Amino acid sequence: MRRFSTDAIIALVLLVVCAELYRETFNFRAVAFATMSPAVWPRFVILLLAAFCVALLGKEVFAIAGGVQGGRAAPPISHRTAAICFGLFAIFLIVTPWLGMLIAGLLYVFIMQEVLGPRDIKSRFVHLAIAAVSVGGMWAVFTFALRVILPQGELLRM
Repeated sequence: MRRFSTDAIIALVLLVVCAELYRETFNFRAVAFATMSPAVWPRFVILLLAAFCVALLGKEVFAIAGGVQGGRAAPPISHRTAAICFGLFAIFLIVTPWLGMLIAGLLYVFIMQEVLGPRDIKSRFVHLAIAAVSVGGMWAVFTFALRVILPQGELLRM
């Protein structure tokens, strides 16, 4: 008989965390004159995460029931790209107060595409265009349509 894999254990732990987080959403303070409870979106995200955890757990249970042997865990060196992506996101969060959302977002998306995608000269122009359109569009929607003030940054503050 096959033992539970680390994926199954992680799925169970995350389901317990999701249950606790969902329980905590009932402690949110109600806002006067609100059309929706402030707990709606956190509950939606928590339920979505719980659904993914149930799917992962189900996959592992069916693999155990079917007698499928799981592969060995990949060596830590194979997770280098993921570690680089998390590191880049941490840097993005650190530099956003100084560069502002627009410039930091442009740099983050461009560098992330450089890390994950091809690195020839044509691709660099495509990466730059994607970064400009996606981050610039998101910034414009939040700034002009939704009237949300995004971090301007010390660099552009005059």
